[in-house]
Amino acid sequence: MILETKKLFFKKLNIVLEDVYFDQIIREKEYKKYGSVVAVTYRFLSLPEFSCVEKFTAIIDLTQSEEGIFRGMSSSTRNEIHRTEKDSDFVFKYSNSPTKDSYELYSSFEYTQGRIPRPILELKQSHFFGMWYQGVFISGMYVMVSFEYMRSRSIFSKRLSLESKDMRRRASNASRRLMWEMCIWGKKNGYKGLDLGSVNKNNPKTRSIADFKLSFGGNLVKEYAYIYKSKSFQFFERFVHLKHFFVRLLRRGF
Repeated sequence: MILETKKLFFKKLNIVLEDVYFDQIIREKEYKKYGSVVAVTYRFLSLPEFSCVEKFTAIIDLTQSEEGIFRGMSSSTRNEIHRTEKDSDFVFKYSNSPTKDSYELYSSFEYTQGRIPRPILELKQSHFFGMWYQGVFISGMYVMVSFEYMRSRSIFSKRLSLESKDMRRRASNASRRLMWEMCIWGKKNGYKGLDLGSVNKNNPKTRSIADFKLSFGGNLVKEYAYIYKSKSFQFFERFVHLKHFFVRLLRRGF
């Protein structure tokens, strides 16, 4: 995925698993025309003008047979997927871009988690996978594609706002079914792997998310995020951070 955005008069560029394009802008020094560039790749590179953040991600191998992919999942995950397949009240839908109702649920879920949702324009290149139960939209996922890989961008559901324990369980089952549907779709469309995003079991706040991702049988792979910021953009960021710092102080009565 290649995405250009703007922040005031600064141009920003995000490159996710597009190694050929990233190599090109490095070779031709095109990155210098941007205020900020963030590139995600599985390769370790020596780039003096870029900082680098290393993380582990989980990748499901889609070159396996469908049976092999499914067998690699944990038994509890397979059971939950089977439950949705046997229950005709579950309905699966796919769209090659975010829908209005999916963005509303995504935004609500992010705010509930204390996060700010990405603008819908930043998600326009995402594919949408969703599950409904008895006509109620209960779970969704946004996925970006960068041939030869798919990458999970956002996982969201109605689980946190459901009062019924049974419905919360169904929302959980639906999320696992969606992951399976993405594997099927990705394999049929020639993708080599489904990247589930950052996995960190050492942080108590993210351990449950890591366990969820690893229940699908993905392999842990190191990913690298290379970050370039122009001097003027760095100055702008310091100014914004300083402004926010003083605003917080004023709110506290200092």
